[in-house]
Amino acid sequence: FVLSFVAWFFGGFHVVTAVASQPMDVLVRAGLRHVKTAIISNAVNSRLFNHLADKQTLRERMGIRHHAVLIFGRLAKEKNLNDAMKIFAEVHKRTNASLIVIGDGPERDTLEAQVRALGVAEHSFFMGRLSGEPLVAAINAASVMLMTSRSEAQPMTILQANMCGIPVVGARAGGIPENINDGVTGYVVDSDDLETFTDRVSRLISDTNLAADMSAAAIEFAKTHEPEGVALKWERLYRTLPGVL
Repeated sequence: FVLSFVAWFFGGFHVVTAVASQPMDVLVRAGLRHVKTAIISNAVNSRLFNHLADKQTLRERMGIRHHAVLIFGRLAKEKNLNDAMKIFAEVHKRTNASLIVIGDGPERDTLEAQVRALGVAEHSFFMGRLSGEPLVAAINAASVMLMTSRSEAQPMTILQANMCGIPVVGARAGGIPENINDGVTGYVVDSDDLETFTDRVSRLISDTNLAADMSAAAIEFAKTHEPEGVALKWERLYRTLPGVL
């Protein structure tokens, strides 16, 4: 009922926009009809987020000796982070990688307890909320980002990580697949397939040539979401509206 009401409400506008196809598809299935629709991404701050080449120095400053897996965002139940911790524990067995967790939220204590139970606490770095240059440095210290959430429309953390040259292994859920070019900027994996998650993350850590190719592709993909390009799409859309020159 709620979705039907939302679809009816939006039906009174000239144009309905969304940041990804998935939420728009939900509205269409709920009854949105006879309205122009457009998919326009949010913009990523390319002045802040950028690739830093000397990963080893960044890691040493954080006390990390080897490659690192990044988890980035709010630490909440809907992010399905219990699975992420299990995946990391298996990746660590294969690659000796560390874990960088950027963000905070109600699940932080639970996740810290989980890495202790999994025996990987000494390889796990919970950084809390970061901003500005410390945030960019922490992202760049990683080799690959892991996203297990099943409830994203457009996860900006993917684009921010991509702008720093970090490929992403993400769940086939919500708008995540629209923000990962599978096999090019990262990998898309079925949400409950922890073994494939582990394999893809481990592969990006172990295969430096593959990681370098995906890093370069990730940066190019993120650049298509720079503010200037997004603003131009909005301008073009506004010009299609009645009464707009």
